[in-house]
Amino acid sequence: ITGNLNFGGGITVNGTGVQFYLMGPSAQLNSFGNGVTGTLTAPTIGPYPNTLFYQSTNDTKPAAFNGGTSGGFTGNIYMPNSNVTFNNSTNITLDGYLDTNQTLVFAGSGTLTDTYNPSASVAAYSPNEIGIVQ
Repeated sequence: ITGNLNFGGGITVNGTGVQFYLMGPSAQLNSFGNGVTGTLTAPTIGPYPNTLFYQSTNDTKPAAFNGGTSGGFTGNIYMPNSNVTFNNSTNITLDGYLDTNQTLVFAGSGTLTDTYNPSASVAAYSPNEIGIVQ
């Protein structure tokens, strides 16, 4: 994806073996919000296994999980140079890790429940240049 990625309007998003690869300096998870529900599971093979959201290291645009979003993610969220925000009644359960070297914001009752267990959960994608955050 080279532009904005938006999910909204109360839709249900379900998928297995999905990965959102945000590439380039203008790619952005602009909004995952406004009542979006669902369950997403990352692929277990490929160049970035077990990674659900991958934002390239040269991309600094922020990511936002907004407005009543709820659901479960199985896989990692890798956005190393982006601010990541969970706000306005967002309730996400993550079986994986979230990696950002920037600002992580929880506002307006936004929550992220991380159930990652290295011995039982998805394996982490960990090239030399990133740190794993649990």
